[in-house]
Amino acid sequence: MSGDRPQTESGMGLPGGPAWNVVWSYAVLRFTLGTAFLFHGVTRLVSGWSAFTDEMVRNFHDTFLPDFMVRPFALSVPPVEAVLGTLLCLGLFTRPALIAGGLWMVALVFGTAVRQDYPTVAIQLLYALLFFVLQVGEPSNRIALDTLVRERRPRG
Repeated sequence: MSGDRPQTESGMGLPGGPAWNVVWSYAVLRFTLGTAFLFHGVTRLVSGWSAFTDEMVRNFHDTFLPDFMVRPFALSVPPVEAVLGTLLCLGLFTRPALIAGGLWMVALVFGTAVRQDYPTVAIQLLYALLFFVLQVGEPSNRIALDTLVRERRPRG
């Protein structure tokens, strides 16, 4: 079987062969989701944080949620998304970032459902599914700053 690749260890303790594909695929999915979140947050911060907030508050005028509850949440959206995206892109504090991202999606789906914007709820459910898949597959999170931190920690 000359076509078989050896199952050797290579840089960062990563396995060769099929396991390597899982590790790389996990990293690509984590980085892709992180990029989406990072740029959701950054573009809203750069293009007008207060304008984004005001628009979100206006979108909730016809719901039972009062402005004084919507505004603080709306103000938190860009920085929360930027931080979650950055952590996911770097693979730093991945498990807590995934848990926080999943809970964030619950809050977003709640608000969007209150507004009865079901096409957007469907998109948000896809994001929630990606958080679930990444959380379940977290043991494959080897191409990440978390791995470097873990390997540099003194064993005692």
